[in-house]
Amino acid sequence: MKKKAIIFSWLFVLFLIMTACSSGSTSGTEGAGEEETRGNDSQEEITLKVATVTPEQDDDSVYVYKAWMDRVTELTDGQIQFEWYPAGQLGSLSDYITLVNNKAIDIGMFTFSAFPNEMPVAHNLFGLPGVFNSALEGSTVAWNLIQDDFLLQSDFLSNGVRPLVVTTTPPYDILSKEEIRVPADLKGVKLKTGSGMQTNLAEFIGATGVPLALPDVYEAYERGTVDAQLAYASTDTSYGYREISNYGTLNIGASAGSTGLLIGEPLFQSLPVNVQEAMMQAGEEVSSSGGKAFDEETAAREQRWIADGDVNLFEPTPEEMAEWEKVFEEFNQYWLEQKNDEQLNQAYDMLLEEVEKFRANN
Repeated sequence: MKKKAIIFSWLFVLFLIMTACSSGSTSGTEGAGEEETRGNDSQEEITLKVATVTPEQDDDSVYVYKAWMDRVTELTDGQIQFEWYPAGQLGSLSDYITLVNNKAIDIGMFTFSAFPNEMPVAHNLFGLPGVFNSALEGSTVAWNLIQDDFLLQSDFLSNGVRPLVVTTTPPYDILSKEEIRVPADLKGVKLKTGSGMQTNLAEFIGATGVPLALPDVYEAYERGTVDAQLAYASTDTSYGYREISNYGTLNIGASAGSTGLLIGEPLFQSLPVNVQEAMMQAGEEVSSSGGKAFDEETAAREQRWIADGDVNLFEPTPEEMAEWEKVFEEFNQYWLEQKNDEQLNQAYDMLLEEVEKFRANN
């Protein structure tokens, strides 16, 4: 009897040791969906794996991805930590929704233009020209729209993911070798574009749209494969923006890009409530601060270009601007008619309403 009691005591001690050793931080990819393990009030440290295609020093990384991660860690008093894999270390952008759903990563970067099938409404909406006056405006509007049940369900939850933060770039201008002042000046010009919408816009105006990935732009620009590009002053050194361009418009609002982070919905729902709330608060804050930072950095860079005499940047006259606004409005109506999609039409009306609200309050 005494022998059995001793054995039982040793077994109980061993159980306590094993339980203590098993406590500690949890990896998101290993713990996804385990609500019963974490619970709503759990304070255990959680490490989440994040993948982006941009390098650490890129504006998107600094103003959006890292800013959001730092803010979440701050709001949770260090409960949430991140393992960040920038520069495409864990796959290409177009794979990130699949990687999130397969639990290979917890959080992935997205752009609306990279997911035409998964994000059919946003993909055809946020690059429309002449809609936003600034990145702050576009980012605030985008955040509000993707939190609405309509777009949240159609473009995110339907894919098993949830958006955590989003920003739009400053509206694009036209950087060129020869001066472009009005839409008619683009006729016959080989214009570098990004998304399919931008290529359609170029051809609608009368240019030849040339879709190119950013790493290919400099050589194509230098060799004359393209004569001009839809872009904004996002860099002093890359893509031929500053070195090869002779002219550029200011504030015509020709389309815009987007970027953000998304998380698997099952993983998000498994996180403690305080963490979910921190992520959403950080998303709202960084969507706004990221857009503002993009605007300020771009304006400062444009002024450097002008001061150094590198690129002749100019504001269109009111008469010239009216021509851009007219062609952009005509294109937007053409685009909606071509798509003939009730959801897209509804989202477009919502977009314009959100823009009006932003301008009324700012």
